[in-house]
Amino acid sequence: MNDTDDLSTAQHGATKDLLVFDSGGRGDTTQTFIDIATVPATCHPVNDCTTKIHWLTNNAGTGRRNANPQWSPNGSSLVFTNRASAAEPNADIWTAHYPMSAPRQISTSPNFDYRPTWGGCDPPHQGTREFNCR
Repeated sequence: MNDTDDLSTAQHGATKDLLVFDSGGRGDTTQTFIDIATVPATCHPVNDCTTKIHWLTNNAGTGRRNANPQWSPNGSSLVFTNRASAAEPNADIWTAHYPMSAPRQISTSPNFDYRPTWGGCDPPHQGTREFNCR
């Protein structure tokens, strides 16, 4: 497993060149929660990038683990893993419109679902379940 698997850069739309990533404990290795954030893919140097992080989740109080975020092909939504805690054996796949509005669970398997991808499909229009696949 490679930590760069959890980096995704938007290629289209208003979020183009925005990098989404997950961070365990927001950098505090003693914490077990995982949050999702964005940062401009073009920022430099690293010290400047840390000031431009925009946190999309805030799981410190709950221990929840939101991880493996990926942009939709059109850059309007995210797909990610949602797990109640480090002790929870199950994780499911969720989607949300950027910036994490209208989250929706899309997997209900009793197994551990992780590392979701869009597979060339744009998210459904709000209020529908129809994916626009190429």
